Amino acid sequence: RHRKQRAAAADDREIARLRTEIRAHPCHGCTDREDHARWAERYHRLLRDTGQLERRIEGRTNTIARTFDRIVALLTVVAGPDASDPATATARRVDYRRVVTGARSLKGVRLGWSPSYADGLGAAQARLFRAALATLTGLGATLVETDDLENSKSAGVAELGLIPNDFKANLDHYLTTAVPTPRSGVKSLVDIVLFNQDHPDKVKYGQDLLIASAAQPGSAEAASASSLGLRTAMGAVIDQVLTSNDLDAFVSSGYDNANLGASAGYPSVTVPSGLVRDTTPLGVTFLGTAWSEATLLRVAGASRGDLHRILGVEYLVLAGLGGLAGWALAEAATRPAIGRL
Repeated sequence: RHRKQRAAAADDREIARLRTEIRAHPCHGCTDREDHARWAERYHRLLRDTGQLERRIEGRTNTIARTFDRIVALLTVVAGPDASDPATATARRVDYRRVVTGARSLKGVRLGWSPSYADGLGAAQARLFRAALATLTGLGATLVETDDLENSKSAGVAELGLIPNDFKANLDHYLTTAVPTPRSGVKSLVDIVLFNQDHPDKVKYGQDLLIASAAQPGSAEAASASSLGLRTAMGAVIDQVLTSNDLDAFVSSGYDNANLGASAGYPSVTVPSGLVRDTTPLGVTFLGTAWSEATLLRVAGASRGDLHRILGVEYLVLAGLGGLAGWALAEAATRPAIGRL
């Protein structure tokens, strides 16, 4: 107790000393002291408000970039061989974060492209596409003109008719085998549709596509057979063109060839290349063969800075990853939502 009393007494002396110094400060003799105090208060208030605005801007700047980095990190964790899926036997574990971080040049990369990719584009869109091609060339890539994929372009749309049944079959399988039954008790796509009907406030954009898929048989056998046939056929087409032209990937305007890649289960990455009349975005899509995510991310990672500086685009957008990578990302993205049902 005595030590506390002595410490309190010492504190009192220190406080008294500081008060004496404050009263002796020259500012007390200033006739504009109150005005100065108000200006100081305004300054600190503006400083605080400015700091808040800067934090808000930082939170809304490069959001696509942060999302892209998170997806790359997630892909590093979940992609690779899956013992329960023979189709992934040849997949490799890759640190995609290192691939993107180390991407600086496209020297030695051969990219196929076709002038027909610009067909149907307006003048401004065609100009952006040509500028993107020039950027890739400037980074060291070799552009190889080929129309070999043109005859197969429409075939990729065939996958759209398979998606509803395929989605139902695979989602039902996932819900019954891969995750614990959530509190809501949903075990199938039909259960999810019924849950959403009872909770319309949780379905911001409606569920027309889910309803259409739920109306399908959901036959796993039919889904596997039809999907396998399409994947095999489209994969052979893409691989033949890549091999015969010694290409690492294809580059196209917008989402051209994206359906082709999805039909084969092959990956694709889209990079924004600019805005048309400052409102409509236009991108370029890179399509590769099976398990070529590392190559595509390297191309996208190398071109991101130059596209940003030259074309005023914020960053990259991951459009789609085929094979196990795509399914793993979809599974990881839906698992939290399903768990909350």
